Amino acid sequence: MIRESGKLDWVQALRGIAALLVVLCHAREYLAGSVNYPLIESVLLPGAMGVDLFFIISGFIMVYSTRKATGTLEDVKDFAIKRFSRIWPTYAVATILWVLIADVGISYFASTDNWVVFLKSIFFIPVKDMAPLYFAPIIPIGWTLNFEMYFYAVFGVSLLFKRFRLIAMITWIGLTLVALPMLTRVFSLSPFKYYYFTPNYLNLMANPIILEFVAGAVIGYLYLSDRIIIRNKAIALNLLAISVGFVIWYNYSGPAYLHGITNWGAPLAVAVLVLAIVSKTVHIKTPAVLAWLGKISFSLYLTHFLTRAAMDKTVAYLGFGQFMNTWGYVVISVLVCISIAAVSQYLLEQKLSDAFKNLFERQRSTAPSLA
Repeated sequence: MIRESGKLDWVQALRGIAALLVVLCHAREYLAGSVNYPLIESVLLPGAMGVDLFFIISGFIMVYSTRKATGTLEDVKDFAIKRFSRIWPTYAVATILWVLIADVGISYFASTDNWVVFLKSIFFIPVKDMAPLYFAPIIPIGWTLNFEMYFYAVFGVSLLFKRFRLIAMITWIGLTLVALPMLTRVFSLSPFKYYYFTPNYLNLMANPIILEFVAGAVIGYLYLSDRIIIRNKAIALNLLAISVGFVIWYNYSGPAYLHGITNWGAPLAVAVLVLAIVSKTVHIKTPAVLAWLGKISFSLYLTHFLTRAAMDKTVAYLGFGQFMNTWGYVVISVLVCISIAAVSQYLLEQKLSDAFKNLFERQRSTAPSLA
């Protein structure tokens, strides 16, 4: 049976692992040019798969968190308020801090063109043409939130279709990921394929990396089904071990390379599916540290570039720049990133996001009824 505690510790652990993988992937840059860098690259670069894991988990969480929604307009409003308040305030602050600390400073806003880039970035609109998968927002890792918010919009609207919400979502995704690209007579599952659509947002909508969110959503529905269960614990645990081994082989020494449902995403989707189903039979003990990392995972992912930029400037200013290209600096940079993320999680994700959510809720409650 599915536990109704509302707390999926194993999901939190996966989020923590995903964030840490991404941080370690980027930390490898400190060791670029070293004798052992090819080995370091082969070990740490696949950590970027944490993004694919985030997307799959996001699809899963959206289904699980709305499992009791009946599909009313109020459900959609509630979903939109929660998602926007959860993501936008933290991202907007991080973007401003990136401009002030890691970019050119306050003079950035003297340019009208820069204001256009800034506004596109904080409102999740692709900035550059001819730039899939990333589309070049101000914060380099902000590209993932463009896809995240688009999926939230699609998923939110699909709630209106009540018990047919999954069919509605898949239909829309099919139209945008298959039918739309076929207008160019070219279809590809590569997230780096550019279709030259205008406006540029259509290129985001047609990007097949969105299939990772869909995979997560389907896993969510399978998890919620009482019919999908592995009753034998020994079989369940063996399948879980094999799925994890599959991820390690496929993504580290197999055919996978870079993002996408046919690359890093495929084995991750299999592993998350198996873990979800197994968790209904076997109690999966989650280390407290991973659950905590999962709690701060959004802030860790979003702020680690900013933290590293500020830290690097400070260390160089103090005259210790020559000691940055070392394993010791990799370790301390990761620890500092985690510490700053914990602060961000409290101040931005909790305090600021709650303030935005409460503001929207007050406006919602005082709005005149259309009835």
